[in-house]
Amino acid sequence: MARQSGWIFCLLLVSGFCKSEERPLPYISPGLRIGYEFGRGFTFGGKLSLGISTDPEYYNVTVGFRGTTSRKPEHSSDDYYFIQVQAGYPKAESWEGPFLGSAGVGIALFGDRGAKRIRPIFNFCYGALLYLDTDIIVLGGSKIRLDFGTLASVPIPLRRVNIFDT
Repeated sequence: MARQSGWIFCLLLVSGFCKSEERPLPYISPGLRIGYEFGRGFTFGGKLSLGISTDPEYYNVTVGFRGTTSRKPEHSSDDYYFIQVQAGYPKAESWEGPFLGSAGVGIALFGDRGAKRIRPIFNFCYGALLYLDTDIIVLGGSKIRLDFGTLASVPIPLRRVNIFDT
């Protein structure tokens, strides 16, 4: 699944470069997250995204971790790592401010009674630098995990940008 995610990301990068009328801007974006998962309590996490912005859309691959603040046994499925492919497309004519919406899909890796498990994870967020963020993990059958939170993320351009160019 991780290999497939890599191929999907490469396809998104190529399509972004082909579609963009301007030179795409590569970036790296670290982030910290605080949230609440129903039935498990408060959560915390971190992430690192690597992607491109092609004005107005952006694409990235995000890796990160999520944990809970509650006490748990040694083999717990409360903590997990994830890898996601994310994309956002804010339509400039429909937005009143600099807010960005995005969605992502990937895999969550966690321990369950000592065994390693891989489950699909979906992400939706909205904001600018400070995002409202939702993660949905499909555990199987009709079981899902919902985690709502706030994500602080700072995109750092990987090439020189003149922000005040007029």
